[in-house]
Amino acid sequence: MIGIKIFLLIIFMIPVYALLIYGIKDPEGMATFGERWKYRENIYPTEDYIKFTKISSIITTIIITLIIIFTILSSFNK
Repeated sequence: MIGIKIFLLIIFMIPVYALLIYGIKDPEGMATFGERWKYRENIYPTEDYIKFTKISSIITTIIITLIIIFTILSSFNK
């Protein structure tokens, strides 16, 4: 039963990690993700917002990875 929970946790985290990696690799694209259709011309986020998007993606990736590691380790300690 523990193996199934860990497997499902990892499977459901794949799209989250994909978006976070996209935010790290292309923060400008992530900053305008889902927003471009609203405007006729191209929109460009500010450099501060691009930096914020990249840093928040890195921090979120680290936090989620730690949560997954602690969840897996705590499930084996039962």
